[in-house]
Amino acid sequence: VSCAQEGSFVKTFPLMEQVLRVSCAQEGTFVDSGANEGSWSLVAASYGCKVIAVEPQPHCTQLLQTGVNANAGLGGRVRVVNAFLAATPMSVNFSADGSCRAARQVSGCPDARSATS
Repeated sequence: VSCAQEGSFVKTFPLMEQVLRVSCAQEGTFVDSGANEGSWSLVAASYGCKVIAVEPQPHCTQLLQTGVNANAGLGGRVRVVNAFLAATPMSVNFSADGSCRAARQVSGCPDARSATS
């Protein structure tokens, strides 16, 4: 499932809802790598999953934590981690405009590509 297109959250939601309904009912853990502002993290927590939301951009991490705090019933299930999740060391450049966008450039792996968002 790709979340790179405009409006992908709405397009992807029916499939994710089915996955989360089953996984979270079995006390599953949802790892949201590149969580941005935490939309999927909050949805997963609302279905009962334990959530590890990993986001390297400090501004996005703050927005994510604000969302968790605003939903007090979910806070105990969501762990927000300000870090970059990767199998190997690499460098990442982010937009400096303070928005929650994808990485502009990722380097350090053979198939590194620039993001288009």
